[in-house]
Amino acid sequence: MEQQHTEHVPVMLSQVLDILALQPGMRVVDATLGGGGYTKAFLEAVGPEGRVLAFDWDERAIERFRSRAEGDAVLSRALRRGQLILVRVSYADLTSTLRQHDWTVADAIVADLGLSSDQLADPERGISFQSEGPLDMRLNSDETVEARHLLDQLDELSLADLFETYGDEPEAKRIAKAIVEARKVRPLATTTELRELVFANVVPARRKGKVHPATRVFQALRIAVNSERAHLERFLLAIPEVLRPGGRAVIVSFHSGEDRTVKQLFQKCIRSERPTLRWITKKPLVPERSELSANPRARSAKLRAVERI
Repeated sequence: MEQQHTEHVPVMLSQVLDILALQPGMRVVDATLGGGGYTKAFLEAVGPEGRVLAFDWDERAIERFRSRAEGDAVLSRALRRGQLILVRVSYADLTSTLRQHDWTVADAIVADLGLSSDQLADPERGISFQSEGPLDMRLNSDETVEARHLLDQLDELSLADLFETYGDEPEAKRIAKAIVEARKVRPLATTTELRELVFANVVPARRKGKVHPATRVFQALRIAVNSERAHLERFLLAIPEVLRPGGRAVIVSFHSGEDRTVKQLFQKCIRSERPTLRWITKKPLVPERSELSANPRARSAKLRAVERI
């Protein structure tokens, strides 16, 4: 069945644009194309002489964006004229990808580390526990390891460590033990099966909370399946290599592990013997109240920004 496209709402867009202060003719890297909300705004800011290089290793995301662009004058014109370049590659390959497109430096680099509405809404992805689907969770269909493989093959200690490390799950050991016991009868195969198993194996108080008990487990599995932490680290460390002096980078993260990684790796560049970056945001920015009212999914967003020295 063909998936219906959802409306994409870019998170903290006005704050991102205020910090970047883009000018006509600039070259901008949108490291996470997704629904293309940032991309269109960047194109409008840099004008016909500017360029935007947009990354996404999710083939379906690029296909959806191209489909949307057909009905959008700004996007379709930018693609025709080469002002907008789409690359199906992980942002971890930032440096090599810029070289392949003859970019010596970028004036601005932006990454929204959240999932797009389309990815969350696609039951075949198995990323969300809101609908029935296979335990896949791959963002890149070329990858071979799915969430179900990890659930079926990792031992109890490894599962608990995964849930603790990538999900900050307080009951990781109890949940890991329940998974190992369940797979003795039959491997977990669907999002519903995993959601119900987690729900049944947390303390009763968590079953009544606003956040579903399975949230952290699903997050941890998705991060592991897609090697998200390793890709993010490579991307962040590459930013000083390709950002021009005075250029700015903005990262929007959505959970504590991501934000911690962004803060620590930028701090490493800032506090080194030969600093390459400086903070623009001493503390992370959060969405304004008006945005939260219009887009509740933005509630956990945190924005950090740096400038190349």
